[in-house]
Amino acid sequence: MRPRLTLVVVPALVLLLAAASALAVRIQTGPSHSLPYKGSDGRGAVTLQFTYLEHIHKGGSVTHTITLDPFRFANSCAGHGSRVPGTIKVAADARFDYHAPGFAVAGHLVGSSYQPREIVGSARVVTADCDSGVLAFSAKPH
Repeated sequence: MRPRLTLVVVPALVLLLAAASALAVRIQTGPSHSLPYKGSDGRGAVTLQFTYLEHIHKGGSVTHTITLDPFRFANSCAGHGSRVPGTIKVAADARFDYHAPGFAVAGHLVGSSYQPREIVGSARVVTADCDSGVLAFSAKPH
């Protein structure tokens, strides 16, 4: 009797998977761009790459992803500055708050989220033998 059960269950699963894939939300990539930003903090240069990626969902709704990566800032703990590990993600309200072992970066976009005229915030690096302290920074499109 088991072969009959298999013959019924397998086609049912195929139909179920086909229906689920038909209902899945399809995402297309809309306009996107990536721009270098340069500026300074209390110790020297700040450089970062601002990336805006738009997602167009089935049905017409639009969302976007904004990231800052790479992000490098001058500080007293590293002669050539420190590169923040990982990618900083910017929230829908244009703010970001990033923490990784030894690093803290927070701030916001000034102006349009699509192409901000400035990115401002604070950064800090803490190692076993050094604490940069909180450094205010600002960066503009380069």
